Amino acid sequence: MDQTILQLYRDLLKKNFPHSGEIKDASIFIEAVNQPMIDCGQTGSYMQLYLQLEDQRITEMKYLCVCEPEANVAVELLCELVKGKTLAEAQGLTEEPFYKIAGSRDEKFSRKVQGLLALLREGIAPHAAKQN
Repeated sequence: MDQTILQLYRDLLKKNFPHSGEIKDASIFIEAVNQPMIDCGQTGSYMQLYLQLEDQRITEMKYLCVCEPEANVAVELLCELVKGKTLAEAQGLTEEPFYKIAGSRDEKFSRKVQGLLALLREGIAPHAAKQN
């Protein structure tokens, strides 16, 4: 495992994964179970994303998952990066901010970021269309 990602994961462990959890009555709920986009090997992977919207902006994002450390780091960063954005802005999010914040372009981490962005785009597409 990339040492930079490993250190970020250890930091998240100490912070008890600050964005982990559910949002009751979330504005948007997105779920992926054993799908290639979040493939975490033999862990029985799943990812649930909860987004809360106010005035057409994402005010909060939380997640529940069973995944590898790279996915945990990526989803925590995703929660930070979408906060305050409109759905259209969130759909336009690229990989670069993840790499800049993480300080790594590790291949496994990169696949998780790409998968999460695909999951997010697919999940918010119907809602984003309604906002326009």
